[in-house]
Amino acid sequence: MHLDKLYRKFDAQCKKLETRAKNIQTTKSTISNWEFSYLTNSLISVTWINWCSFCRELLIASCQGSIARNNQKILKRNLLNSPQRISYEASLVKANSTTLQMPTANGHLNFPMWKEPTWGDPQKITRLITALNPSNSSTLLSIFGSANSLQHLQITRNACAHKNSETINSIRSLSLDYSFSKINHPTELAWTIHKPSNEIAIFYWLYEMNLIADYATSTN
Repeated sequence: MHLDKLYRKFDAQCKKLETRAKNIQTTKSTISNWEFSYLTNSLISVTWINWCSFCRELLIASCQGSIARNNQKILKRNLLNSPQRISYEASLVKANSTTLQMPTANGHLNFPMWKEPTWGDPQKITRLITALNPSNSSTLLSIFGSANSLQHLQITRNACAHKNSETINSIRSLSLDYSFSKINHPTELAWTIHKPSNEIAIFYWLYEMNLIADYATSTN
């Protein structure tokens, strides 16, 4: 996939999500708390899914060879580069490791998608880039290494999906970065102020992921 096409698709998704967030924000005073929380939960989930899908498509396209938005060529790896093979190799990158764990020649055959890594995980994507080693890895590493707030989005999404004392505490531990004194439900974090940017969290998360996508697709 040409990276211009990939970025334009992701940019359009981010704009739609921003509009959706604004619509939810304006309805807060006219709907019940549970409805507002439900809509926010859905927004957070879709935002995270779109981010992970973008990261997956970007890494696969980079491994297969592509053209950056400035028309520089990204050379394909001198390896088998089917999506199944790349996903299989990525699944072997374990925590705190940048090496592949003993890939086998036929390991990608019938590889189930549910075993794929969380592509957009800010703590893991640099290890995936290093292990898969596409020709644009230096560019990708320098850009994805700056994804500061997207781990907060991931924490929020996980807390929404798995509500318990641990996940709520993980949200509350972000009080230095966000303007709240008390959090009862993880969705509430999306509407607090992200202190470093002075922006509402959900809008800043969308801005940062779009900025990273912009830079990551711009050059080889």
